[in-house]
Amino acid sequence: MTAVDAATDTVDRVVADLVADPGGNLYPSVYETGRLVSLAPWLAGHEQRIEFLRSAQQPDGTWSGPGTLALVPTLSAVEALLAAGRPGDSVERGLAAAADLLRQVERDGLPGTLIPFLIGPALVADINDRLGHERLALPPDLDPAALAALRADGWRNPVSAFYLEIVGPAAVGSTAVSPVAGVIGCSAAATAAWLGPEAPAADDPRAESVDFLVRSQSTMDGPVAGLTSMTYFERAWAYRALAAAGTDPEVIAPLLDGLPGDVGRTGAPSAPGAAADSESAALVLLAEADRTGVLPEPHCLWEYDRDTHFLTTVPVGAPSVITNARVLEVLHRYRQQGPPDADRYAEAATRVARYLTDNQQPDGSWRDRWHISPYYATVSCGLALLAAGIAEPVGRAAAMVRETQRSDGSWGVHEGTAEETAYAVLLLAAAPGEHQDAIARGVAHLERTGSAGPHPPLWVGKDLYAPVNLIRAAVLAAAEAGRRAGERRACPYPFQPAERLETDLRAAELRREAPVSRVALPYGGEGWLAVGHREVRGVLSDRRFSRAALVGADVPRVTPRVIAQTSILTMDPPDHARLRRLVAPAFTPRRIEALRPRAARLAVDLVGRMIDQGPPADLVRDLARPLPSTLMSELLGVPAADQDRFFDWAETVVGGPGVDPSEIAAAFAELSEYLAGLVAQRREEPRDDLIGTLVAARDVGDRLSEQELVGIGVTLLLAGLETTTNQIGNFAWHLLTRPDRMAWLREDLGRVPTAVEELLRFTPIATSAGFTRVATEDVRLGGVTIRAGEAVLVDLDSANRDEAIYPDADELRLDRAGEPHLAFGHGPHFCLGAQLARMELAVALTALLEALPGLRLDVPAEELAWHTDRVVRGLRELPVRW
Repeated sequence: MTAVDAATDTVDRVVADLVADPGGNLYPSVYETGRLVSLAPWLAGHEQRIEFLRSAQQPDGTWSGPGTLALVPTLSAVEALLAAGRPGDSVERGLAAAADLLRQVERDGLPGTLIPFLIGPALVADINDRLGHERLALPPDLDPAALAALRADGWRNPVSAFYLEIVGPAAVGSTAVSPVAGVIGCSAAATAAWLGPEAPAADDPRAESVDFLVRSQSTMDGPVAGLTSMTYFERAWAYRALAAAGTDPEVIAPLLDGLPGDVGRTGAPSAPGAAADSESAALVLLAEADRTGVLPEPHCLWEYDRDTHFLTTVPVGAPSVITNARVLEVLHRYRQQGPPDADRYAEAATRVARYLTDNQQPDGSWRDRWHISPYYATVSCGLALLAAGIAEPVGRAAAMVRETQRSDGSWGVHEGTAEETAYAVLLLAAAPGEHQDAIARGVAHLERTGSAGPHPPLWVGKDLYAPVNLIRAAVLAAAEAGRRAGERRACPYPFQPAERLETDLRAAELRREAPVSRVALPYGGEGWLAVGHREVRGVLSDRRFSRAALVGADVPRVTPRVIAQTSILTMDPPDHARLRRLVAPAFTPRRIEALRPRAARLAVDLVGRMIDQGPPADLVRDLARPLPSTLMSELLGVPAADQDRFFDWAETVVGGPGVDPSEIAAAFAELSEYLAGLVAQRREEPRDDLIGTLVAARDVGDRLSEQELVGIGVTLLLAGLETTTNQIGNFAWHLLTRPDRMAWLREDLGRVPTAVEELLRFTPIATSAGFTRVATEDVRLGGVTIRAGEAVLVDLDSANRDEAIYPDADELRLDRAGEPHLAFGHGPHFCLGAQLARMELAVALTALLEALPGLRLDVPAEELAWHTDRVVRGLRELPVRW
């Protein structure tokens, strides 16, 4: 079996493995291996097979399973160990388990495996013969009469060659069957039965079959798979699934090389040596039609027509909804080509469609004997009906699929599996209606689990098996189909208006289901939204996402203004690194600490004025606004008389979607003009403030340009005033509405720095995601592919509430330690003024807590007025008393 790395599996690898390994990368089969132990004790690897059977036994004494599905492999293993002369604990526990399973069959009916009504009686009889008494009793549903009829003469047909091992001595050397490349019926057990219990001589004409068995057992060091191949079926199936998901036809073209020719007339088996069947023929015809656009007349299918439905195989066979789904697609597609006998095909398609709709289960699913999971039959029938233009039953199927999705985004009958999740996603991606939430969760699960497995055996043969390479193709096809569905169905963003400091519930859902999702923005069209912590960090640190591409471009965005000028915020390396290197010395920890005494005095003075004036006071007006405004003005060198104008410009520039763009542009122009005047003054009269420092800054003899200087000044002003002002008010609101937290913090003011970090993490400051970037090449992120030229927005506030990073993320824990937050961003554009903001927030809270032990709200919290016309959140007023 080929080893597969789940994290790096690709379509190229799956195609190569499907072509190179006709066996399908199957797991060992207990049933088939047991038959080799019993029928071919002379074959190399005999002891390894016995050891495999012993080690594969379950604690309850059964093999494989679950439930009565364990009957056939359990009987096979017990009979094999008895035949090998290995009685003991394994056999005794196996016999007890087999007896229990036979009683369950009497109560619940036959297991859903292929011909259990024949294999069960054959193995029970063999076990009882080897024991010399009737230890196991057959329930009524397992009447040995059918086996007797098969052994009499009913096995002499191509279909029965697959289970030749239950025919008995008549199978040995029979001319009624013919090996293909040494294989009988695509089965190691059938081949062993044909060869017989004695080792063939070296010159035996059946030497090719011996060589096949030797090779088969050596692949798994003794055990063998449940069937040798269904390569035609698998390759045609994988081609169709991958092509429908949008895979490059050239990449998957090798899957069709070497498939049977003239299938329309002669039909096709699932693999060389297998009996012809209608489903394999239909799949090969459809795959070739997907490639060429033309479907040859499917004469071969009429052989299987039984009026209300088509059989899978003849002369023996039973109805299958999956088979009829494939046949429906062929009949409908050929009729659409307008052949002379189109009416015949239309009438047959109507009959088959009726058969499918009549056999839909009350819950909306379909079930079939070839697969124990309803999701495989449901996607097969659903896609066929959609192709035929019949949507109503598919809507009910999609509802069933949505209702049965597990909490982790997966689907599965017994447990969530990648295979069943893939089928569910494939159906929802094609079904009418809005299913993007479920699709996104399913794709996220597939991205986490990967395609490599191990995959539980869900396919029905003589026992259950898992065609690993086909399943890998299904998972990759579903992941791509799901992503494409997401790209087609962008959700309007922002999801909801920002209310106070409430977090976006939809963003919380997306963190779990689709941490990167497609959104439609108010301006500039559609883009991607990253909400998960890992994904946001990834965008912020990945140089393949450009900020420079925003300048002058109508990129997807929340606000109407197009960024017209380059600034330090819209630069990419190396230009950004050059500017940052020149500006950074003004914000070193040492320089910020030097400002702390001045900031602390100012905060104490502002709180003192509030106390002198008496309650009530407005914390926004009296502390939150003047503290950062005064400090930033002093830092930049702005005269005190101009500070109010500075703040008014900043408030207008950060206006939200509701603010007239012309007002924003005018305020920005006035602010830039004012800063340009300050720059000119510092060139003439140097001073030791930030503007003066920047004017004097050089990098290898190159000064900052005028535009760069002004841009840096504007950036620092907006970041240093508006956000810090609002966060002082927001932090105070958190504490005032949580008196216990405020009391805890007041007990030890040394806790304030840690509390500030938690408040920064916990408090959503932006009204929506921002910091748009444009991908410069295709990038895989959060389970989707972001194409070159597509825009990505990051939601820092959502990332800071990611439960995968912060336990109890929606709880404010002022003593929280651990993963740093992303309030100041990450990567090359990490906020230059982060240390300044931290210091200002800390001194503001310290001054309040120290001077006003009785501080409380002056009005009920629900009556407070919040800004609704800005890109940052904050209170218009925060009335308090003490």
